Formats: sequence, structure tokens, C-alpha cells
Amino acid sequence: MKLKGIFTIILSIILCTACSTNDEEPVVDVVIDNGDGDTDTGGSDDQGDSSNSLATIVKLNAFTNLPLKSIHFADENTGFIAASKNDETTTISEIYKTTDGGITWNKVFSDNFYIENIKVLTPNLIAAVALTGEILISKDAGTSWEVHTIFTNRGVVLKDVTYDKHDEIYVIGYHEATKKGVVYLTWNEGELWNEYTGNDEFKEMMQNNMLSSVDYIKETGYMIIGGGLNNKGILVTQFESKFEILETNQPIRYLDVAAKSGTVMAVGNNGIVNSASELGGIYGVYSQHNWTTFDYNDNNRLTAVALGTGTSGNIIAVGRNKSNNLTNGEFITLSKDNGNNWERINHQFPTAAWNDIHALNEDTFIVIGNNGLLILLTVK
Repeated sequence: MKLKGIFTIILSIILCTACSTNDEEPVVDVVIDNGDGDTDTGGSDDQGDSSNSLATIVKLNAFTNLPLKSIHFADENTGFIAASKNDETTTISEIYKTTDGGITWNKVFSDNFYIENIKVLTPNLIAAVALTGEILISKDAGTSWEVHTIFTNRGVVLKDVTYDKHDEIYVIGYHEATKKGVVYLTWNEGELWNEYTGNDEFKEMMQNNMLSSVDYIKETGYMIIGGGLNNKGILVTQFESKFEILETNQPIRYLDVAAKSGTVMAVGNNGIVNSASELGGIYGVYSQHNWTTFDYNDNNRLTAVALGTGTSGNIIAVGRNKSNNLTNGEFITLSKDNGNNWERINHQFPTAAWNDIHALNEDTFIVIGNNGLLILLTVK
């Protein structure tokens, strides 16, 4: 059965209008960064389908009560989710795998640290990174996992991972105390890790640069790393082993980047939870156009972005509502023309705390968030 055919059998269920407390911290002027600028509390009991002029949204079956942190697929059917929680009493992560496009999920790993990101590097090679320095590698499509602890408890926050055409795994993050960015890489699927130190120019790029996200365009050999500080966005690009810095002048840190062909989108926020001061932003490049700031008609804090596959111009960014806003579904915005025009997608999940999004094809996306919430979003 084709993927879209599977989704059509999911029927509408009752829309719950009960509201709970917001998933954000109490309203404050400055939020202490815990590695991703957000906190995981609250949740939503809303269920069902919602449709509007922009998209159809279907809530998929929950398989854990943990916040869903990161999602990535090898193809339209096979993918992985990292679910993670870190509070005063519990630190735990779980990894789940699907082989039917997100309809059902099976647990394949769990441990007592906080997984920040998971990526499918090849159909068999899966990698994940944890905030306290652990690197997880599966070489058999998630059946078994190796936990590398060479960077554990060394004051390094690991944020994201990618894979290049030379079969090198790159892990990026930053030193928690100094906010200096770090890049680690391996040539042998995790058996030996090295820190990329580069020349003086590269070392200068890493100063006050909390590297937080990375993506790689296999077709062109182009890598994009997002980071900066909460008041200064920085992108670092790499091509043919040469790193260059791109200071964007946006007062945000880039928490996620997505890239394909000649299109790059970087999104983030300033880490403030206060309706008067909080801010998000989008920066990127489309085809041969110059890098630019994209106006998405709002200033909501953004956490993740995904590009529709193929030649699609669909781009979806997700994030947070304004502080204590329980009247609207948590923030999702859509562009159908590669970022030139944006429109908010309305839905019924006001405390979703969206953490990540992945494009299954040109029109279909999976969005994940708080308390095991995941939705299937199909652009009309």
C-alpha cells in the first residue's frame, strides 16, 4: 500500500477543547539555556484531525509519554524518533523505529541520558548525540547500538550530527562554560574520534559560537552549521574542506538548518520566554539568490524547519506560541514558494511544544512535540 493511501484510513476523532497549563517556563525576561533553549513541561490531550485551506493534519497514535525531541527518516517508510526528558527527578531517552511511515513505532534503545538529535546517515548507519557528550552509533539499522562516552562529562554539549560524501561522521556542539563551538569527526563509523581544530581562522569562527545544528547537501558537497549566541546568529559553511563564517546580524541562535540542492533554511530564536521580548527568525538562500532574512510575518520562537523533497517549494517551520498563549495551536508556518511568502497553519494543539519536523515527501511532513505528540501534516 502506498504511503498516502495508509494515511487516508486514519479517521477523525473527537476534538478536545480542554486547556492545560502552557508547556513553557513561567514568563521571565531571560531563560537559562539547558542546551536547546527550551523546556519540556505541559502537554496536550487534544485528539483528532483538523483541516484548513493550507493543510490537513492528523494526530498519529502516541507510543510514549516522553517529549519527542528528534525525528529522521531513511525513506518514506523507515525512520527513527528520539524521545527525551530531563527534569529534577528524571533523565531518560528512548529511541523508536518505524517501518510503515510513522503509523506504528517500536522501541529499540533506552538509557539515562538526554538524546538531543538522531540522524539516519545511511539505511544501516544511524547516529545520535546526547547533551552530556554521549554518541550513539547503530550499524545495523537500529537493531543494536554502541554508546561512545569519550566526550561524556567533559563539559561539552553535543547538539547534532551529519555524514558527508567521504564517509565521515561530523558531530557538532559547544563547550558549556566558554560557549566555544566544537566539531568532532570520525572516518571509521565511530571507532576513533578526533576534534577538528583547523587553522587560526577556524578557531576564531568557533569563539562565542554555540554550534547547534548541521546539514549536508550530498549533491554539492556543501555543509551548513548553525549556531551563534542567543543575541547573534552565526552560520558556518564548509566546501571542499574549507570553512567560512557567515554572520547574519539576526539576534537569535540558529537551532536547526535544512538544506537541499541550492536551498538552505536556518531557523532559531533568542531564548527569551516573554511575549514582549521573545523573537524567532529565518535566514537562508534559495537557488542562486543571495543569503537573506526571510520574513515569516510573525516573530514566534522557531525550533525546527524542513524542506519538502524533490522540486517542491514547500517549507515548514515549527516552534512556540507567545508566552502562556492557549488560544491558538502551537506555532507552525508554511511557505509554498521556497520562503518568499509564509502563512500560519492553524490547528487544535495549543501546548504541543514542537521540537522537530521531517519531510516524508514533497507534501507530507511529520511534526513531533511534547508528551509523545506527533502529527501527520499534508500540504494542500
